[in-house]
Amino acid sequence: TLLVVHSSVGSIPPVTMPSVAVKAYAAVVYVYFFWVFCCLMAFLCELSVRVPELGAVFPYNINAGAADGVTLGPIATDVALMSVFVVQHLIMARGFFKRMYFSALPEDSERATFVLAASLSLHLLFHFWVPINHVIVSIPMLDVPALVVFTVGVLFVLAATFSLDHFELFGLRQAFFGVSKEIHFQSSGLYKFVRHPIMTGFFVTFWCTAHVTCGHLLFASYMSVFILLTVKFLEEPDLRRMLGPKYDEYMETTPSYCPMHMFGGGKKKSA
Repeated sequence: TLLVVHSSVGSIPPVTMPSVAVKAYAAVVYVYFFWVFCCLMAFLCELSVRVPELGAVFPYNINAGAADGVTLGPIATDVALMSVFVVQHLIMARGFFKRMYFSALPEDSERATFVLAASLSLHLLFHFWVPINHVIVSIPMLDVPALVVFTVGVLFVLAATFSLDHFELFGLRQAFFGVSKEIHFQSSGLYKFVRHPIMTGFFVTFWCTAHVTCGHLLFASYMSVFILLTVKFLEEPDLRRMLGPKYDEYMETTPSYCPMHMFGGGKKKSA
């Protein structure tokens, strides 16, 4: 997400509640979110196998359990679980949902509620994920290099959230300082090199593994397609409507995900 937007949707005044309750709610949600984010990274890199001592804290593993054949049942279950996450994002990010939310609950709690719902949907995915352990590619000698690049991807995601506004993105700033009416256009930091650096980092974490199973491929493919379609058909059209020529110029000079212009002697539009 390139924009940090603090604006009410519609003219319905938000319901108020004691600010301490909103602050406590947002803080608890943030702690839960951060644990879920760590679980996602552990899930993808099979941390509970690499470091069994951490299995009690981060117990989820994309390839955990007995090997399962490539059958319709596990595929359907895993696709359904990922679809819960997708539908949650698609619905709760839309204006109609925000209008309904603001008519019933405090505006400064909305982002924290979005983060809570996203975290719960990911937690559900981890908990009920059915492994599909048929191995497509396994190159043990690349395991350590792949893990290093994976770790870089994790750090890139986190750095990109701070390059935008980490505490705004996850609902803490709104809960503690209120919802601003300003729209901040971010094109510096990591956003100077790519338009969607958070997604760039996620692509790295999804795909960087030396041990590709059918389950891992399913997860990486589904989530990658979701990101690409959402950015192309929802997020960037919204940004262009809100920012006009400024964003059109940004699109022309800054690639979406891969900063290949850094190695090609000049900025140019790319995917």
